[in-house]
Amino acid sequence: MQFVSWMLVVSLLMSRDVRAYLVDHVSPRLPHRRTEISPIQQCLQSEAEAENVCEVFLCLELDDTCLIKGLYDLCVSFFRNTNNFSESGQEWIEGSFSCIAATLQQIVGPDLEDCDRLGSLVLTIEEECFSNYGICQMVRYNAGPLEASLASADIMTQKYVIDYP
Repeated sequence: MQFVSWMLVVSLLMSRDVRAYLVDHVSPRLPHRRTEISPIQQCLQSEAEAENVCEVFLCLELDDTCLIKGLYDLCVSFFRNTNNFSESGQEWIEGSFSCIAATLQQIVGPDLEDCDRLGSLVLTIEEECFSNYGICQMVRYNAGPLEASLASADIMTQKYVIDYP
């Protein structure tokens, strides 16, 4: 008897009228995961298609509630001074900034809106990418160009990671 009751419930749920009722009346009240694409996501996707490494970091500055600053200027400064670095330094610049950009493009989604989480995530990604591409080795053999790149990025006079309005 119980099997028959369950079959009746299942068949009712599968009927078109019941499904329509659930969609129209119950579904709007249920919590849904956000599916719209944020401006940051749209920007990250378009820059991924254009393969613009430094421009990806401008996307983080789109959201006026949580501005992540400094990465774009830092990236541009390093790429502008690339020829002053050794071959391994040039590989570090290309590899580490591409790593950061690609990781951000994969991870940032509509549910990542918390400034603290986003800021922490960016710092973690930077640390991993810089380390994985051998920042210690790069610094050892490229102290002069590194100093010039950091000075021209002027990162010491601006808030580097997060600016809360």
